[in-house]
Amino acid sequence: QRMVHPLHEAGITGKGQVVQMSDSGLSVNSCYFYDETGEVVRDRSGTVDNNRRKVVQYYAKINDVDETKHKGHGTHVGGTIVGKVCPGLGCFAHSNRDGIAFDAKIAVYDISQDGLSVSFSPDPADPMFSTGV
Repeated sequence: QRMVHPLHEAGITGKGQVVQMSDSGLSVNSCYFYDETGEVVRDRSGTVDNNRRKVVQYYAKINDVDETKHKGHGTHVGGTIVGKVCPGLGCFAHSNRDGIAFDAKIAVYDISQDGLSVSFSPDPADPMFSTGV
């Protein structure tokens, strides 16, 4: 049986919004963020691509795009916020596995040193936020 959240019943799904998250990185190939058209640039340039399905910006504290390192806390948190199941064969209708704002997109500020643990002394936020969406 599908549960309906009161916010969703009121039509609040995150549509047209971009959420910013600072955490240990995010697996852009997770079924919650996968984009069959490609990936947003993951580096320190602050590049924003609003045409992406979910991840529109990925500011990386370190320039490490090793996808195997980003399967932890940040992916879980991002999925809880904006995740929408889309395994690459087309997105499913809304399901109980989707995030609370499943129609929103996300800008990631990866503050990890190794893709797993969070640095509590992040770089100055100005480089990302001045370019942010």
